[in-house]
Formats: sequence, structure tokens, C-alpha cells
Amino acid sequence: MAEAPYKRTYKHAKGRGSEQTVVCSLCGKKVPKYKTFTKKKGFFITDPSVKREVSDSNLLLPRKKIYICPQCARHKKISQPGRSRKSRAKK
Repeated sequence: MAEAPYKRTYKHAKGRGSEQTVVCSLCGKKVPKYKTFTKKKGFFITDPSVKREVSDSNLLLPRKKIYICPQCARHKKISQPGRSRKSRAKK
């Protein structure tokens, strides 16, 4: 039996079926981690005068990284189909 002229690789994880799955924060569906969109959710201080008064060491701001599946990302308009990363970065 002849070998293929190229090497078959699976680039997402170490091997097929072993990639890490995460739960979508919006719908609860299990999705491979490489397919998800990440967003940071939490409380952010945007007012510069308040930021100067309060030091970061005294303030505990809860921040959480959430994972969103492609279906929810399209529904919530986080991602738009057919747009590459380069075209999104130009905005």
C-alpha cells in the first residue's frame, strides 16, 4: 500500500478527539475550545478621575472570561459570517 504524498495533521490539539471542550456561557452547549469566542465580562471603571482616586490594589473588580459558541456569537452579533480577522482589525 502506497503512502500519501503529504502528512495528515490535525492542528487544533495534540490528537483527534483530545481537544478541550468548554461550556458556552449563553446556551450551555459543549463546544471545542478552539471554536469559541472569548469575552471578558465584569465591572470596569472608565472615568479617569475615579481611577486616579482609587488604586488598583485596594479595589477588587470581578472579571470573568466567558466562552461563546459560534451560534450564540452570530445571534448576539459578536461575530459576523464572512469577515476575516484582517478586515475586522481595520475598523
